Amino acid sequence: MDKNSNDHDSINIGKNNNDNNKKTIEDEEYINNKKRYYIFFGLIGLFLIIITNIASLLIPQFASDMFWPKILNLWGLIFLISAIARLYIMRARPMWTRKTRIDEYDERNSLIRGKASYATYVFTICSLALLATILLYLDYNFSAILITVLIFMEFIVLLIFTKYYGDRL
Repeated sequence: MDKNSNDHDSINIGKNNNDNNKKTIEDEEYINNKKRYYIFFGLIGLFLIIITNIASLLIPQFASDMFWPKILNLWGLIFLISAIARLYIMRARPMWTRKTRIDEYDERNSLIRGKASYATYVFTICSLALLATILLYLDYNFSAILITVLIFMEFIVLLIFTKYYGDRL
C-alpha cells in the first residue's frame, strides 16, 4: 500500500510541477504583453513630443499659441515618463508584477472593480444630467442638448457592452 501511495504522490507532484511551469509561461506572456503595452504608450509620448516640437518650428501660428504646444508636450512627457517608470518597476520587481497579475485576475478583485466601475458610471451620468439641467436653466440649449445626446449614447454603449461581454462569458 505504501508503494501505491508513493506512486500516487509522485504523480501529483508531477502534475503540480507542470501546473507551475504553465503558470510561469502564462506569467511570462502577461509580462511580455504588459511590456509591449508600456512601450507603445512610451512611443506615443515620444511621438507627441517630437511632432509638437517639429510643428512649433515649422508652423509659426502653432508656436505662437502657447496652450496647445505646452499641453501636447506635457501629455507626451506624462506618457513617456510613466511608461519608463512602469518598465523599470517590471524589471526591478518581477515578483510585484506577478502579484499584480494574480490580483488582476482574482475573482474578488474583479467583482470589486466591477462594482466601483458601475458606481463611477452612475455618478458620471448623474453629474452630466445635473450639468445639462443647469445649462438649460442658463439658456445654453445647444450644450445641454449635446450632453443629453451623450447621456443616451452612454446607455446605448452600456447595453452593447453588456450584451457583448455577456456572450463572451
